[in-house]
Amino acid sequence: MSQSAYEKARNERIERNRQRLKALGVADAAQAVKKAQRRPRKAGSGKKAKAGDSQERRRSRRVQQLEAVDYGPLPDDLDDVLELQATTVKARKRTAKAKAPGAASAPVDASSSRATLADWQGMEERHLGLRVRPRDGTGAMKAAVMGEVRGNGQRPPKFNKFSGVIEFKNCMCLFVNVTGRTGSDYLNSFTHGGRCLWFGVKQVKEHPQVQKLLSTTPLCENGKRADGPASGSSNGADACHPVLLFCREEGEAYVCCGRVGVRSYKEAEAPGEPFQVELQLLSFDKLQKSEEFRAVQSPA
Repeated sequence: MSQSAYEKARNERIERNRQRLKALGVADAAQAVKKAQRRPRKAGSGKKAKAGDSQERRRSRRVQQLEAVDYGPLPDDLDDVLELQATTVKARKRTAKAKAPGAASAPVDASSSRATLADWQGMEERHLGLRVRPRDGTGAMKAAVMGEVRGNGQRPPKFNKFSGVIEFKNCMCLFVNVTGRTGSDYLNSFTHGGRCLWFGVKQVKEHPQVQKLLSTTPLCENGKRADGPASGSSNGADACHPVLLFCREEGEAYVCCGRVGVRSYKEAEAPGEPFQVELQLLSFDKLQKSEEFRAVQSPA
């Protein structure tokens, strides 16, 4: 059989290398290494031939000449039964997506904010109208707020840094950007004596966080702060859950705006629309005296 020029050159090169190894006295050693590197084939590793007929077998009962299965007559109300089953499945999916208030949920991590008591009253006393800057000089603006809400200079608990709504065991914090990095104003700016809008993108009225937020509505009846039991106390915690608002220009430190109450709310009218809440700053008169608050307050 004739060889191509490439094959001829390759064979000549192999023969030259073999002669060099032989001249060096290592030809036998090279062969031994090659044999050692070959993986021994395991016994029985080959595919076993299928027993019986090698032809492909069909599983049809008719082809196998077996008796056909009799499922009996279909019920007259089959359509109604199928429709009821489909409705039940949809209802279960809706229940899984949105649990009713008070429904059992997964255990809370002991180191998370939801399991941590907040010193929200001390937070208002120390920082109302002031920026809460990180004490370590970093850019962890939200973590700085969380540490101060937990207690004066304490380490922040675990929390979702991407969320604008963070819960403590005895209060809730809202984080809002009033101005974008380019200077553009958001819709949640302050107007009409300390009012601002908050948008719940993923929340609905039945959401537990929204229910806690709406519990502050009595504080803003007739546009005035209503007198009543102190929120967070043993007899007033169920009636009104304290909600603190923190605002900033995007990228800057947050300003503590104190507690807020709900004046009104608007449910989403179409898919994709947010749940809208009108908030009232309960300490607006004091906040007006703060230069740092006025810096984040957009004109009416």
